[in-house]
Amino acid sequence: MSDQLAFQVLGPWQAQLGTTPLPVPAGRLRSLLVSLVLADGEPLSIETLAEQVWPQGQPAKVRATLHTYVARLRHLVGHERLVSGPGGYRLIASADLHQFQALLAEALQQAESGETSGESELELLRAALALWRGRPFTEVSSTWLDQEVIPQLTDQWLTATERRIELELAAAGDAVGDELLDELTDLASEHPTREPVAAHLITVLHRTCQRAEALRAFRRIRDTLRAELGVPPGAELLALQRAVLLEGTLRTPPVSLVQRGPRRLPPAVLGFTGRYDELAALDALAGTGVIAIDGAAGIGKSALALYWVHRTADRLQLHLDLRGHGPGEPVEPAAAMATLLQTLGITADRVPAPLDERAALLKSALANRHAVIVLDNARDTDQVVPLLPGGDTLVIVTSRAPLDLPSAKRLTVGPLPPDQAVNLLAATPPATATALCKAYGGVPLALVIAEASETLGHSVADAVTAAVARLGPEAGKMFGLLALHPATGISLRAAAALWPTYRLIAHGTRLRN
Repeated sequence: MSDQLAFQVLGPWQAQLGTTPLPVPAGRLRSLLVSLVLADGEPLSIETLAEQVWPQGQPAKVRATLHTYVARLRHLVGHERLVSGPGGYRLIASADLHQFQALLAEALQQAESGETSGESELELLRAALALWRGRPFTEVSSTWLDQEVIPQLTDQWLTATERRIELELAAAGDAVGDELLDELTDLASEHPTREPVAAHLITVLHRTCQRAEALRAFRRIRDTLRAELGVPPGAELLALQRAVLLEGTLRTPPVSLVQRGPRRLPPAVLGFTGRYDELAALDALAGTGVIAIDGAAGIGKSALALYWVHRTADRLQLHLDLRGHGPGEPVEPAAAMATLLQTLGITADRVPAPLDERAALLKSALANRHAVIVLDNARDTDQVVPLLPGGDTLVIVTSRAPLDLPSAKRLTVGPLPPDQAVNLLAATPPATATALCKAYGGVPLALVIAEASETLGHSVADAVTAAVARLGPEAGKMFGLLALHPATGISLRAAAALWPTYRLIAHGTRLRN
């Protein structure tokens, strides 16, 4: 290949083949190309591509349609750059996004190792942030990008920016320039609920002898957090306010307000609201040890845990979905431990095979590191106990049923109170929101689905009926039979055992008719 295919996506969309701009028509073709670019050379199956290109409903002949788009792309980029194999299609190209993430990973590795100076980490962060030209994927229309990719990239950029500012403040001492103050003022305006940004702004204002402005900045984020999220400022911001009131000297922002170590969390749930008592309880229980959060399916356990942990920016943050309830088999403890170890930077060849040795290595890897681990969607006690490292680590476990975990502090999550449930449906007319809350009993997942159905102009029952109709007569009948199963989940073997029951019922109906 004589010319390299390159993309710039951290801002306005740009594609080049060598030095020549590559025009790619807007629409599905560009969305397909973006999916391949994001895969960074890894193959993507037809099914994955279809889900990403048509997230809200696939065409009837999706495979044939995708093959047509792939053929058009190959004509644009060359057959040798868009190749197919057993795993699907893959694109051979470079992108500023991958360079951005590689630089951030290197900076994070240096910060974690403690073997290099802050100056080296700062240079890497500045190099990564220089690639950012604005909102990613401008001029690409994609619901999948808007909901899943861009929010995570923006969070990465914000976290890196906050860390860069922290390092610059540590190096500058009292010699803080107007340029940094202007940047923080703009960031606080664009991200008014971002507590680390507010902490840096308050610090800079106080260092530059603008104590009254620093207190105004605190009041702004306090009022915004209460109005938009229904939560008070975190303990660290409150401590920062007290320091300003007492005229304390602020050389660097409070350590707990800066991101330390890997942050392997899904993004916080958009539109999270309420749960004041539960958040206060988590604040009171926080420290070390285990917090076990239980509650019914769809009640908001994971959303609560992730929202709270996103506010604890002082901790090394890890997340693992144990898949105790849902598609696929639950994650076994040995595999879960291997994933955690590799997230902490331990390569696969260094992960021992015996479970007890993995547990010892995990405990050693987390020693003297202020960490929080979210073990989400746990099946039972046996799945969780081997993953508890002890020491200074806080472990938050979410499960449907209460778990008997050693020395765990329990928190049961119930339905949202009526006033908080109505706030969850902010985009719905008040009368409709009140009716939905009454009908669905304050269960957040049910309310969100009901709101979406109302927005689309049909009821949840209509949506379910239409979905079952698309299954066909036999599968549709089986779907109805599964609804009679009393447990929250059912294995393939148990479902198969129910099938003769359906056949018997169907046969009996025909005999009566």
